[in-house]
Amino acid sequence: MDTNFGSQTTSSSSSAGSSIVAIIVIVLILVIGIFYFFRSDPGTTNPPANGASEQEAAISALQKQETTDNTASIEADLNATELNSLDADLGQVEQELR
Repeated sequence: MDTNFGSQTTSSSSSAGSSIVAIIVIVLILVIGIFYFFRSDPGTTNPPANGASEQEAAISALQKQETTDNTASIEADLNATELNSLDADLGQVEQELR
């Protein structure tokens, strides 16, 4: 009868040991996740290289577009829209994603 009690004690201590290991693993995962979250803070990104003056110029150019919907106005707006530098920041975005 003593051997049965001894085996029950061993299995319950093994179960308690497994629970402690599981809790430690979960806590470590949470700590690593929190560290990674605060380390990759999006507020520390660099300002755009082009500067705010070019952005303001683009915004003011967009505000000068016609509000009518006839084809001549739409074509004039399309011709006035500068699309050559549309992908200028693509290289920077690719580097940030890596």
